[in-house]
Amino acid sequence: MAPTPPYVNAYGNIAKALVRIQAAATPSRFSQDFLATMLGMKGGSARAVIPYLKRIGFLSGDGQPTELYKQFRNPAESASAARQALQSAYSSLYEVNEYAHELSDEGLRGIVVQVTGIAPNSSKARSIVGSFKALREFASFAGRASESPTKAPSTHLRTSSSPAPFPPMARLRRRSRVDHYRLVRRLGRGYSAEVWLCEVSGAIPGVALEKGDQVAVKFYELPQISGIESLRIQREFGIAVEADHENLARVYDVMLSTSRPNHTFMAMEYVPGPTLKAYIQQEGPLAFEACVGIGRQLFAALEELHSLGAIHRDVKAANILCQDPTPTHIPKIKLVDLGIVYIAAEQGLTQASSFLGSKHSAPFEQLVGDHLDERADIYGVGSVLFSCLMGRELYAGAGPEGAIVRQMLQAPEALEKGMGRKQEFRFIEFVNACISVDKKLRPKTASDCLGALDRWR
Repeated sequence: MAPTPPYVNAYGNIAKALVRIQAAATPSRFSQDFLATMLGMKGGSARAVIPYLKRIGFLSGDGQPTELYKQFRNPAESASAARQALQSAYSSLYEVNEYAHELSDEGLRGIVVQVTGIAPNSSKARSIVGSFKALREFASFAGRASESPTKAPSTHLRTSSSPAPFPPMARLRRRSRVDHYRLVRRLGRGYSAEVWLCEVSGAIPGVALEKGDQVAVKFYELPQISGIESLRIQREFGIAVEADHENLARVYDVMLSTSRPNHTFMAMEYVPGPTLKAYIQQEGPLAFEACVGIGRQLFAALEELHSLGAIHRDVKAANILCQDPTPTHIPKIKLVDLGIVYIAAEQGLTQASSFLGSKHSAPFEQLVGDHLDERADIYGVGSVLFSCLMGRELYAGAGPEGAIVRQMLQAPEALEKGMGRKQEFRFIEFVNACISVDKKLRPKTASDCLGALDRWR
């Protein structure tokens, strides 16, 4: 087998590092101090970028920037430098297919498996594919080395202190168009937002949407936004825009009005299918294989989101859309509602203790206002898998948040270990660990969860 291609588990850090490398001066030596102080990237997951830069030829063994690193910083040569780095570092993939950069995620995963021999659904395979894609975004294969290394923005975060006329929520349904979106029909309404199926009415600068495209647009009804709150929302929406995974609904466009908070909306990928909650209500408890498949997709989506330093904090069946579900196969799912993510490392901006989410899928620490980390989302997936197996919500009928907290402390719910066949016993134990009241008893990361599910294949 060929050597394993270079990868970073938190591959979202690759794009961050490359963008910041282009903006910062070239150091005499690319050290951990330079990464943390000059590029603003701290922590163990960020430090893994340094060996990756060495593998792709941007740094020498002792950390000195190479000629390829310096070429990458030249706007006229950066796309060519990224292409050279990609083709050299991933030469084993290009030996199998000289157009590896044109392949879909599934095609890339296939040649990664062929070259390395690793399991196709392993976290390592996902990380290699994700790292390849991150570097590919900066490369040009069109023979135009003078182009900017980055593609035209496919998503866009807009802010405005003087937005175009936008109706209050009560009048929204009487309008035919908002901004560049023509309202088609309302898809749903929550506590502080409505979601509408919309059609793009014209080109939007910086947004990868064309006239006639259909999107789901979430219109927020927010309270007055202070300056610090505006920064928080911009960062949270920015993470939603940056996330890119086949099991995350794509976010195309965000408008945040700082002067008129109820003029904020987010345009997302439209997925024409039922929610997982509605699907479970229709079908009842799902088959074991379907539950495992759904769990694998959700943890893969969270692995991408967490690699960006964000936490979803409202993983629930109602926020999961199913594409072409049938009783005979595992549905392709999309996790939606990224508008309430928060950035784990920015507690000064993010109100980690404010309760956003749904009580039946919220972990104990979220219900009582404690600090959240990745394990809050792992609890959310556990609650979804509980619903898939049982056909009902976790703590169904327990009443308000306070009642759920009391039940968690006195008689926490769990799946009965004898409810499944012998080969399902470990999966039931795994779900029970995910929904543990004490977060210390849960798996630590989404990658750990994927590894556990992969071992049971």
